[in-house]
Amino acid sequence: MTEKDPKRFYVYLWLRSKDSDRGPRLSPYYVGKGQGNRWIGTTGRAVNRPVDKSYIVFVQEGLTEQEAFDLEKYCIALYGRIDNQTGILHNKTDGGEGASGMIVSEWQRQNIASVHRGKPKSPEQRVKMSRSQKGRRLTREHRQKLTEAWKTRSHDMTEDQKDKLSKALKGQKKSDETRRKMSTGSARFEYELVSPCGDVYVVQGLNKFSEEHGLSPRSLLDAVKGKTAHHMGWTGKVLRSLKPSAYELISPSGKIYQFSCIGAFAKEHGLNATSLGDLVKGKKKQHKGWTGRIVEKLK
Repeated sequence: MTEKDPKRFYVYLWLRSKDSDRGPRLSPYYVGKGQGNRWIGTTGRAVNRPVDKSYIVFVQEGLTEQEAFDLEKYCIALYGRIDNQTGILHNKTDGGEGASGMIVSEWQRQNIASVHRGKPKSPEQRVKMSRSQKGRRLTREHRQKLTEAWKTRSHDMTEDQKDKLSKALKGQKKSDETRRKMSTGSARFEYELVSPCGDVYVVQGLNKFSEEHGLSPRSLLDAVKGKTAHHMGWTGKVLRSLKPSAYELISPSGKIYQFSCIGAFAKEHGLNATSLGDLVKGKKKQHKGWTGRIVEKLK
């Protein structure tokens, strides 16, 4: 069997030579997958192999690597692991490719953290880390776990964090333009809001208004965008963009439109606002037959 043979893999068991409190004689204490002489190798093992090779048995040979991974996982699940109190094996993972199911002790976590904490990363490392994350798609389960973790996490800064932030900002001088922007706020849109009793308000930005009326800015925005019917009886709509650009779009039939709010235009014509934004920025050539560009950036 050559190294290029796709069916060169196997799954094997290491058996106990005598009875122990972990299991009886001839019961497996380790499941492995490999090729070549891996079945008797000692490198990177969590346990020692049997001295007598007659206590090593092959479950199946002539497997592809994926078949070997699957069989290894099945055997570990069948006999169970000692470290998670499910069985008699000394394996530290659930098998297969990677370290799934591996139990890391608190001491190991603290030790790993102490090694990497405060360690500066070189520009090359940062580039590699960035590339490894690009195009990565999270599973639905992973996204749900991140959401739950974020909900239960305390978002209040500690006194130490506040002190560090204060020292970092102390002595910084802001330009006149920055001061002007801070004084006028960061509102991007003007909204028309209707209260439960019918009062109409025209506001710039939702944060301050929501705080004054005991509302949630995010929930109010969802009501304005039509994602929800209302928020605590409040409804509304977007009137205009406060920091617009002038856009020009050409429909599939050749009709020309000029406007300043992509979101409202996309909703009115049944288009995707994100795709339209990419279109006018030149990231896409067309969207559903529409073409367009930024005519002028307004200040």
